[in-house]
Amino acid sequence: MKSIKNIIVIFSVFVTGLACGGNKTKGSYADTAGFINDATDVLKSIFSIQEKRIPQAIIRDAKGIAVIPGVIRGSGFLGSKKDMGVMSVRINDSCWSYPSFITIENHNFGWQLGVEEIDLVLIFKTDSSIQKTLQNKLTLGGTVSAAAGPLGRYGSASTNSQLNSQIYSYARAKGLFIWATLNGSIFRIDNPENATFYGVKYINPKDIFQNKVPPQTNFKIVNEFDKELDRISKWAINDSSTNQ
Repeated sequence: MKSIKNIIVIFSVFVTGLACGGNKTKGSYADTAGFINDATDVLKSIFSIQEKRIPQAIIRDAKGIAVIPGVIRGSGFLGSKKDMGVMSVRINDSCWSYPSFITIENHNFGWQLGVEEIDLVLIFKTDSSIQKTLQNKLTLGGTVSAAAGPLGRYGSASTNSQLNSQIYSYARAKGLFIWATLNGSIFRIDNPENATFYGVKYINPKDIFQNKVPPQTNFKIVNEFDKELDRISKWAINDSSTNQ
């Protein structure tokens, strides 16, 4: 009996380790800073793609953008899938907020053959979707309508679900944006990770979205993220006006 109990204990530890391995929330400052850097790299690539890419008009009219880098196939084995990213909201036409950490859970969508890792980009189209996020009451396809976003330089919504959606979802794999739908996924502000990065016990996400962050914040990292958001926003506006 003792040996059987030992086997059960060992198996339980093994399973717990696998489940935790699928959760990218580490809880250290270095990891949170790394996620912002990774998200910045994803933003840098948005307009480097010439054909299948997020349309300029979608970026131009966005109320908020969330980036979840490096979602690995099969993450959360024997546990709920949970991945971490960052989100920023538009303050005005030429300014974006500092990033807040977010998590997306229980996401389930098809993987293209040969794709093992993707980057997710969520485009928030409405103010109400931002408010639902702040209230931690956002379920994609549930409390907030969501759809796979249109692709192409001048792509536009072509289905009823796209026209009526409050959030567009995109997945980037192997340098290309591909179709992605995340209905049923739970989207939350990650208060512990915000506290870790901003160096406080707690910070209200509304304050982050209004750029009211502690003075000890690593502004170089958050400014690089904002700089890329500003760059792609200006690019989208200029390119759209040029081709009208």
